[in-house]
Amino acid sequence: MRMKFFYQFIILASILFFVSCLSRRTNLSTYPNANPNPTTNTTLDTENISSENQEEITDSVIEYVKSFKIITGQNYHRSVQLYYYGLKSQLQETLVKYDPKKGVNILLYKKFPKATFYAGDTYKIPEEKREQAVSVFAPLLDSLVKKNRNGSIFRAEIVVFGYTDEETIDTNTENYQQLLLSAQQKSMTENEYINYLSYLRAMEVGDIINEQLAAEFAQFNQNAKAIINVIVEGRGIEYPDPTRDYKSVDDKRKITKVYWKVY
Repeated sequence: MRMKFFYQFIILASILFFVSCLSRRTNLSTYPNANPNPTTNTTLDTENISSENQEEITDSVIEYVKSFKIITGQNYHRSVQLYYYGLKSQLQETLVKYDPKKGVNILLYKKFPKATFYAGDTYKIPEEKREQAVSVFAPLLDSLVKKNRNGSIFRAEIVVFGYTDEETIDTNTENYQQLLLSAQQKSMTENEYINYLSYLRAMEVGDIINEQLAAEFAQFNQNAKAIINVIVEGRGIEYPDPTRDYKSVDDKRKITKVYWKVY
């Protein structure tokens, strides 16, 4: 009897152990990715970050320069440097709003008191006088930029116009050959030459202003916002001052003049 009871006990225990294993296997197969020893993962809840804070995270202050080159309706050469310092998110709006072909009414600008004169068919400032020319325009940049770069929001425009007279063109000079090389042309009509010569004179001064302005922008801080346009254009044989009388060949017409305004 005792042996019979012992065998019955062994069989019952085996059946219970088998049922227990089968139950555990069924639970794991129902959830194939279940981990018998799970760990807790912590994730960042971005749903509750406000749109204002998200903009602060993704937006940034940038320094951006865009160049334009066009021929105006009067066949004048014009180049524009647009300087932008501000939020990246507002750059596209600034570019869309700006029209590099817009007319320039000098009566709405202030005239810089000093001008640059050229002799003969020259359009370059002599190297020995370039440092002096840089110092001449430094006060203009000081008044426009330095007092505004620490946090003010401002917009300004600088206009550089170049002029020439009606002197007979000498195609045998080195200056003429260099001008053709710059324009990437083998020859020019008289009108093309006059317009391009006056443009190169304006560019000589425009390059100095652009170099100084780029250096100033590098010193802006994170709170500043600025948009400055530098317009450089050759005005051919127009009179530099329409209220004055000039001769057809007149060194006073071989000049570059600078104007500016703050919006």
